[in-house]
Amino acid sequence: MIINQAFAWFFITINSMNELINITGIVIAKHQCNDFDEVLEIITSEGKKTIFAPGIRKIESKNRNALNLLDYSSFEIFASNQNIKLLPRLKKASLIKQFLVDINLINFKNELLLFLNKLKLSKANNFLIAFNNLSNLLNQNMDNKIFTYLLYMLLKDEGINPKMDGCIECNSKEHLIDFKFYKGGFLCENHSDDILGKEKLIALYNLSISFEKFASNTSFVIALEIKNMLIEYLSEYINLF
Repeated sequence: MIINQAFAWFFITINSMNELINITGIVIAKHQCNDFDEVLEIITSEGKKTIFAPGIRKIESKNRNALNLLDYSSFEIFASNQNIKLLPRLKKASLIKQFLVDINLINFKNELLLFLNKLKLSKANNFLIAFNNLSNLLNQNMDNKIFTYLLYMLLKDEGINPKMDGCIECNSKEHLIDFKFYKGGFLCENHSDDILGKEKLIALYNLSISFEKFASNTSFVIALEIKNMLIEYLSEYINLF
């Protein structure tokens, strides 16, 4: 009886030190640490999380198939209530949506992972919603437009919201001729000597409205140019190069 009571006390104490929580997100990096364990970087609606995943490199691991890069999964993790330096520990991972495995998406995947790992992203709700909604459309001749929209969502999650309803300098809604991400939005003819072109200006505005608006009203050439503008700005923003 005394032994059973002692065991029960020990069991309750150990479990009270850890809180079982559920999160959803995508794995953006995996770091091997020991023969069979990994440390995972996960992006969730509340930002980036780092968790310890024991045994997932073992062939018989039930979790490993839900932990591929850019797969959207749910995670049951134990978080320590006693030691804030102790990494949350993975209990179970369940696949929700697999990222499409296709040779044509290798560059898309690598470029997206580059930004996801470099940006701070204290929150990522806009990106995750867009990623889940648009991942089914990949490899259907819209990849550049999807990538461009995802970059714009990352920009918003980073707290960068360009002014889209007038000149950033004077608030004028007329004679808008330019757009600069580093300045914060549209510029009128009184505050810029550069002329971006009507098609690009309209595309940038539509990008801020919705993916559907952007995709259906933007040519592939213009979409690629907007994508390059975003890559250039974000690369400078996070000092990639």
